[in-house]
Formats: sequence, C-alpha cells, structure tokens
Amino acid sequence: MINDAELCGGESVPTNIPLVCALSVGIERDTGVDQSAKINTELATAAANNTGLFFPAGKYRVDGNINVPTKGSLVGSRTGTTLFYSTLTAAPLIGDDVYANTVENLMISDIIFDNIAVSFYGNTKRNITVRYNAFINTKTLPTQTQLSVAHGNYIIKGNVFMRGRNYPGVGLSTYKNNGTTISYNFLGSASNKDKASTYIDTRTANLITKLVNAKNAGQLVMDDDQGNYVSGWYATDELRNSSFFRNFYAGNTQQMLFNPQTQLEDIQRDHIIYIKQYDNVNVYQNYFTGWPTTAAGQLKFRNAENLVFAANYLDTTNFDARPYNHSPKLFMRNTYIFNNYINEGKVTFWQNFDDSDEKSIDVVDYLVFSNTFSAADMILPRITRTARNRSNNFYITQSSNLYTDTTTEVVASSNFTNITLEAMHAKIPADKQRFLTMTYIAPQS
Repeated sequence: MINDAELCGGESVPTNIPLVCALSVGIERDTGVDQSAKINTELATAAANNTGLFFPAGKYRVDGNINVPTKGSLVGSRTGTTLFYSTLTAAPLIGDDVYANTVENLMISDIIFDNIAVSFYGNTKRNITVRYNAFINTKTLPTQTQLSVAHGNYIIKGNVFMRGRNYPGVGLSTYKNNGTTISYNFLGSASNKDKASTYIDTRTANLITKLVNAKNAGQLVMDDDQGNYVSGWYATDELRNSSFFRNFYAGNTQQMLFNPQTQLEDIQRDHIIYIKQYDNVNVYQNYFTGWPTTAAGQLKFRNAENLVFAANYLDTTNFDARPYNHSPKLFMRNTYIFNNYINEGKVTFWQNFDDSDEKSIDVVDYLVFSNTFSAADMILPRITRTARNRSNNFYITQSSNLYTDTTTEVVASSNFTNITLEAMHAKIPADKQRFLTMTYIAPQS
C-alpha cells in the first residue's frame, strides 16, 4: 500500500511496514559522498521507534558496514532504481554478524547492492525477509557469499545474484536455518531473463530489467557473463524444515574461474548447490544448469535425512548423493527423487569408503521413480549407486524412469531393487504426498 500524502524524493513512502523517508533525516543520494555513518545513526534511531528507512530511487554510496537492528528495515524503490554502491576493495556488510545480538522482524527489499554483501549470523536472528534485491560486482574471497543467513527463519525471495569475471565467489549461504524458504531467486546472466520467466515472478524480472537499464545508463558495470560462481548455494550444516523452490540457477561452464588476485584462472568450482547434514528439506520446481560436467558441477547432497527432490529441471548436471565417513551423521535416510526432468545427467549415490561392521552409511529408502531423462546415449546407466554401500534400501520403479518422447525406453540403472510404483508411493510420508502430483517446469524456449 502507498500513502500518497507522504512523499520522499518525489515518491510515496510504502506503508506495508512502518518506514521513515531516508532523505528527511539527512541521508543524501547522488552525491558521491559515503552515507554509511548517517545510515547507521538514522537506522538505529528509526528502529528504536519500531520503524525502518525508505530510500527513494537514486545512488547511495555506502563504504562502511551497516548494522541492522531489530525492526531496522531497509527498503528501496519499486518503481525506480535504488542503488547502494561501495568503492572499497572488499565488499562492506549490511546486517549483523555478532552471534549474541538479537535481530528480528525486519525486511531488506528492492535495493541493488553493487559491491555490498548482506549477512546475518547468530542464534537469535528471527523473522527476517530479504526479497527482490540484486547483488552484483561483489568483491569477496572465492569462498565468501553475497547473501549469508544463519540460524533463524528467513524468507529469501526474488533476489538476483550476479558475478562477473572479476568477482568470483558464492551466491547464497545458509547455516543451521530452521523454517526458511528460498524461492523465485535468479542466478546468472541477464540474457537468461526470458528463459527464466517460467520460474521467477514479474517483480524479479523487472529487477533484471532495472539492472540492464542501470548498466546502459552508466550507473553500474555489468559483464555479459554473470555466471562466475564457485557455488550457487551452500547449506553447510543443519538446514531444517525448509524449502528451496522456483529458483533459476544458470552459471557458466568454465572449469576454473578467473582470480583477480593472481590474474589466472585458478579458482576451483564447487557444485551448483552443496547441502549437507540437513533434515526435512524440500527442493522442487527449480532449474539448474551451467557448471562444468565434472564432479565439481553437480548438485551435491550429503549425510542427511528426509529430502524431497521433486519436479526439478536439471540441464547437463547430476543429482549426486555423496556421504562421507568424517561426518557426525553417518546416514542418508529417506531420500525421495521423483518427477524430475534430467537432460544429459544422472542420479548417483557415492561414498568415500567401503561399509564395514565398524563404520557404514545407514541408507533408508533411497527412492528414484517417475523421472524423465533426455540423452543422446540411452544405453549408459543413469541411475547408479556405489557397491561400497551394503544397504538393500535403494529402490527404483524401473518402468517409471523413461526417456523423453517414449513410453517404452526405460533408463538403465545399477544396484537398485525394483518395486512397483504403488509400493513406491506408499513409502512417501503423508505430509509429502502432495509432491507426487507435482510436475517439472520447462524453461521458456
């Protein structure tokens, strides 16, 4: 909702949450002068009065970290372009990385972050929404992220992640999150906007257009190739009761990424998504492509339980369950892989050691059924597991995993037990049955 009576730099201040006009409290746009000290002061004052700050369209130089307190929302223009930028050689942070600080009930929305990262860390971070922002030209180390959220429940929706040749690194990181949803986000080059239109919403598409227009107007620099990601999503530990859906991830296929420090292509890729030690996670109706066709370019799932991986579109990449013996969670339990479209890819299970009486990976109901494959080689087994695991709980409904445009050409598999589709469906828990009728989304051609 908009209050037309209250204007901020010619724009109405949104009224869906309490906001104060940033210009009215002395924060300046389009001056080329660092505003970080003013933003910190005025955001703290506003938050103490249970309000955030609204930044109308314009460029705001932010060369220092911004400490975001409880209810300290930062909201940009929906109709125009609000751009925060930094001239530093390392991206400043917006958020709160002090573990003991309580930060809750706020929103960061509708801002282009040019060489600025957002980060929240600590077990008393709650009810935080990060939506419809863009991250570009982020100067970080290759292992660092553009958006990092830890512990609490978050909504991560409709953001745009881009990394040009000189800005390699990670997109999104989640750590020990509980009750988090990640949806409608776009990762990669602006040229994929139309292709992604079946996944993202109109607001995210408009944000990509804002970026292109800002580039054309000389407001920011943007390479054609924005897929220089080490990884698109790290979920490194204890993601629980969370969902990742309707995201479009399309990196590039370079084996190694350019390193601005060494001026060499010597940065190793590390999976489109890498998620481990999770419990009750749903990954559905996403699009994944654009990493090397090596072990470093797969979707990696490790040492965890209760995963629905359904109705995704994998383009020249693999689903790879890959438990290791050095994890405290020596199991891969209740992994449900179904209704996906897999182009020139596989579904695999591998582990780094042979099961023994002393140590093994406990596998319960690793299920693969009703997937559609497309590949030039229809002889190659595309649903495989290592013989290093001794479990008999790998199940397949062979007649339901088919090559596209055929009802008879089944996909070859190895080391799986074949059961009926009815028996397979019966293994899916009641609260997951809704996914059985979900279909994959094809990208716009």
